[in-house]
Amino acid sequence: MLEGARYGTLTLRAASLRGGSARYRGEPRRDALFAARFGTGDSALVLVAVAKRTAGGSGDAPGGA
Repeated sequence: MLEGARYGTLTLRAASLRGGSARYRGEPRRDALFAARFGTGDSALVLVAVAKRTAGGSGDAPGGA
């Protein structure tokens, strides 16, 4: 999976990779990317957050939070 965003002259790109065994088993990706821009011009702030849930993380099993 390839994600991207453009903020003025800044281009943000991120790639997500899974191992061969995860692809074979059809497991979903466990990562997420968030990008947000605050402000305008040279004083703008770009916030980028990346999260990866482990195999035992919550939400994997029915009833998980």
